[in-house]
Amino acid sequence: MKAFEAGLDARMRFYLFDSAASFRKALELDPQFAAARVQLAAVTTDGEERKRLRQELEGVDVSR
Repeated sequence: MKAFEAGLDARMRFYLFDSAASFRKALELDPQFAAARVQLAAVTTDGEERKRLRQELEGVDVSR
């Protein structure tokens, strides 16, 4: 959760590269962390990564 919060803080300060790194770390710690995946998709500058993240998010069940 600390990495995710660091990512949010960096994003609010427009430090997008730091933000992306923190969200990647959060996903490394918890690969099922959908909120980190959403945030990473929003800040990454890598088009292929963004496409992959969006595809992964299509299968997420948000009703739980």
